[in-house]
Amino acid sequence: MLCFCAQLDKERAAYNLKEGALSDVICLALNLDKHSEMRTRIKNWKMSSKGLDFAVICGNVAGEFIGRRNKKKSGGETGMTIDEVNEMLDNMCMGNDREAKARELRKFIMRATEKEVVWIVSIILKDLKLGGVSEKDFLMHYHPQAYEAYTCKADLRKACEALSDRNAVLKKHDIECGEGVIIAQLAGRKNTPKEVAKWARSKAFAVETKFDGERVQIHRNKESLGEKCQYWTRNMNDFGPRGYGIMDVLFCDAAEEEGTRDTVDEHRRGLPPKCILDGEILVYNKRIKEFVPFGTIKRAFNAANWKKNMGKNMPIIPKGFYENPTMQTKEKGQAKDKEEDDDEEGEEEEKEGNEDEEEEEEEEEGEEGRVRYEWKDFEIVYVPFDILYNEDTSVIHEPLRKRYDLLKGAIRGCLNKGAVKVGDTGITCAVVSPFQDDIADNESQAEIARKFRTVVEQNDPNAIAKISDCLREAQDHGEEGIVVKLLDSPWVPGERGHNWVKLKPDYCETSDYDCVIIGGYYGEGRGRAGKISQWLLGVIKDGTQRDKNPTIMTFCKVGTGFNREDQHYLRDKLKDLMRFNRKNVDKNYTKTYERYECSGMLGETPDVWITNPEKSVVMTVKGDVRLVPSHTFNAPYGLRFPRCSAIRPEKPWNEICTDKDIAETAERYVTKVTHKGSRGGDGVGNGEQGDDERTAYKEYDRKNAKGLKRKQKRSLAVQEKYVAHMQPVDVRNVVTISKIFEGTTFSAIGCDRDVKKEIAQFVVARGGKFFESVVRNVNRVVAPPTIEVDDAYLQACDEVLSTNWLFSCKEQEIWPPKARDWIKVSPSVATLYDKTIDAFGDAHMSEDLNDEDFRAMRHQVCSRKRKGTEFKTLRHIDDDDRQNLGKIVRLSEESNTVILSQNSRPKKDLDPAIKEDDEREADRKRKNQDSSAHTQALELIQRRKAAAEMLRIY
Repeated sequence: MLCFCAQLDKERAAYNLKEGALSDVICLALNLDKHSEMRTRIKNWKMSSKGLDFAVICGNVAGEFIGRRNKKKSGGETGMTIDEVNEMLDNMCMGNDREAKARELRKFIMRATEKEVVWIVSIILKDLKLGGVSEKDFLMHYHPQAYEAYTCKADLRKACEALSDRNAVLKKHDIECGEGVIIAQLAGRKNTPKEVAKWARSKAFAVETKFDGERVQIHRNKESLGEKCQYWTRNMNDFGPRGYGIMDVLFCDAAEEEGTRDTVDEHRRGLPPKCILDGEILVYNKRIKEFVPFGTIKRAFNAANWKKNMGKNMPIIPKGFYENPTMQTKEKGQAKDKEEDDDEEGEEEEKEGNEDEEEEEEEEEGEEGRVRYEWKDFEIVYVPFDILYNEDTSVIHEPLRKRYDLLKGAIRGCLNKGAVKVGDTGITCAVVSPFQDDIADNESQAEIARKFRTVVEQNDPNAIAKISDCLREAQDHGEEGIVVKLLDSPWVPGERGHNWVKLKPDYCETSDYDCVIIGGYYGEGRGRAGKISQWLLGVIKDGTQRDKNPTIMTFCKVGTGFNREDQHYLRDKLKDLMRFNRKNVDKNYTKTYERYECSGMLGETPDVWITNPEKSVVMTVKGDVRLVPSHTFNAPYGLRFPRCSAIRPEKPWNEICTDKDIAETAERYVTKVTHKGSRGGDGVGNGEQGDDERTAYKEYDRKNAKGLKRKQKRSLAVQEKYVAHMQPVDVRNVVTISKIFEGTTFSAIGCDRDVKKEIAQFVVARGGKFFESVVRNVNRVVAPPTIEVDDAYLQACDEVLSTNWLFSCKEQEIWPPKARDWIKVSPSVATLYDKTIDAFGDAHMSEDLNDEDFRAMRHQVCSRKRKGTEFKTLRHIDDDDRQNLGKIVRLSEESNTVILSQNSRPKKDLDPAIKEDDEREADRKRKNQDSSAHTQALELIQRRKAAAEMLRIY
């Protein structure tokens, strides 16, 4: 199982072998000559014209070398047993000696077939491509609950041993504290606040800030771990021994060792003896009161673990810790920091050796006005947002609302400690509460808790507006976005998107940048291997635009947004300008090029340089307006997840963006963030200044968003069409919670604007439509019970229902109107609802009348003139029964006659004899109908008189 699910294998140590290092080991194992053709094929595997994977190329070379390429074993014979393969893999994990690894691999290759070499290489790379079959599929074939067991234990061996019997049943929510990470619950993606509200289905939810840090599960088990904690990352690695253990002082109760522990929760120091928290680790800048950009966490822990007696220089503060790093100030030897979505774990590559020895001293600061920070200006903070285990019980089955209460009690002891100084650099660490009422004197506590979470209750008609406000606030603070979680949901290991969703500003807001292609990279996989599939882009250095040879700075690389025709066009257009720059292959390999300003950092150097940028192609790339400081390229800022939006061969190369343009874009965003509080004049600067800055940013945004200006003008025109008190009710942000009013249109009369707004939101939230006035399309009119009887609007309507009836409707059905529910109704309408209602609109024949119904009918009889009621076809009645109403009847108390009218039809010319017979038959039927109708009318009159007498007595 460890071989089939290599990606889940955390039992073995890291092989420390990727394609580059593994190719060297294979060449050593096969004793390949430095200039041999087979060695070249392995080292330049990306250039394979057939698009073969690295593992397949290694298998082909191994098969050729040992003379077995076309030899097949018969009878299912294998070269090595599974135990021998596992033993070989265990040996390859020990140490970093490549020659020892090569010896182990050679033993396997000499006994294996070509296909077996492909498999073993894929296992070492932990990249098995099994035709769409995932690790989950393998585990579910082993046992139906094996994958569920793995998500709770994150230990493949324990999960398989617990379910070694296929008839065994896994206990629900069977998780243990201190026995390994629990697979993280993840958030699905939504693109707009409206999509989020639709996903929530009118349930209560919490909106939390999505911090751009590193997600870590903290496990404390005093019995098995003592006064230490485990710090499990998303990739199921315990980073406690790698420096994160410096935070144990926050979570473990040091006072208990001295025998001074207070048993009262309010004075407890640290977490409960058994506890699992899920949260985020970030670095906080105490001077500017903002979080440091992503990619600085490992450096912060290096500083936290530094001590004076270590015999090493104090770690320098890298560029990424500065609020506005400039392109003139760059620290040499800075390691590559990955720029990823924090749903992918923010871990740097595991490297052996001392990083501090590889770093050079920071160059002297030469520019004026640059803020210089010290390590004491920073704080490592842990923000817990969920609790999975508390005391002796797993709580993942509890709803989120209850887990919030448990989390508040669990972290109280950590908050009592405040900020704790660690190491000798002056940097501190602290636990920050996500709850408003837990704010302490710590500045970071107040800053984070103020904006961490917002609860939206069930059926809130303003849910979309609240989600938008939270997203805007997160963007103003420079955060990554928001996460929306259902409050009634459990914590489900390994689940994505069912109970949690995320929404980021970069899903909504992007900008375009014109760049020139200055290099290319070989791709991987089918359709890309052996071809230049990614492109290195550059921008012009400000101030050199008018030079004969303007200086170009590396900006980003892009490999998405193309189709096959685009890629073919670019390769064909630039093939004569390419100078190959393959490491260990081309003799003139160089990390930099004379025409370009490069950083020389890992990940920047391309496989080909474009020698003449004047003849290159301009490309428009789209990226998030929240530019991030560039660690890999030479431009001051870089794009997160750039993609090509257009290829522009007609545009002159010297009219592309400059580094100043990019910096100004970033500063506009920073300006918007800085003036976030100036809406009311209580932010940085006064209100007028904030309005000016915000207006400037909006003008910039209009230029980069198609149709936005036109839409805003249209919106202003609609607003100016009405005076203030006659503005239409705004129901755009109302969330639909049911469909009981679907296909029905409402209007309201006799009520003020606030009541009308409440009615409109109630109707729209249940699938109906609301009109400001009573028009032809309206088929339900409602009014408050206090409306005047002689109201002109009331007299003009055939049916008016009370607002009490509207608000008493259940979520899944409409109450049939009773006598008490109508303020005004014609019998033709009433009889469609209830067959027990007579022709005069009274329901005295109904069996389920109550006192309120009798009082309502008595009021109708005594206060209204009932000379007659006209039955007529009402087009605004939306009922199936209306279609069956074929006659229009008029009853009058004075004449006691019934007049029948039918739809007229054109008469045909008939034979005189036939016509005479028809007339006699029609006359006979008319007499019978008159007699029958007269009898029915008399019976109705007698019934009404009896009912009136009963009401009078009552």
